[in-house]
Amino acid sequence: AISRPLHRAMDEALRDGGPWGQGFPEPVFDGEFAVLGWRGIGERHLRLQLACGAQRLNAIHFGGWDGCAPPSRLRAAYRLAVDDYRGARAIQLIVEHRSDGSPGPDGES
Repeated sequence: AISRPLHRAMDEALRDGGPWGQGFPEPVFDGEFAVLGWRGIGERHLRLQLACGAQRLNAIHFGGWDGCAPPSRLRAAYRLAVDDYRGARAIQLIVEHRSDGSPGPDGES
């Protein structure tokens, strides 16, 4: 679980801490998130808007679109990436794997 907010500086430090590649995989993290929004991209990818406490995060799951809406909560294994698209200065989660999360405080899953 995320114990403190994710920041761009942490993502940049991890990115620059490489080299990442064969024999030296990028760090993968684990967390549970509320799904605030989502949309399929093309026929295979899934864009997600997630929340962990008060923090809002954008995520993408390449190959993760199966034609069905994701659950309202999910657990994800993810990598951090800098999101510089259109001048943004944010981080994005690159989802490697996702599964249904634990029920939320209101009992929804």
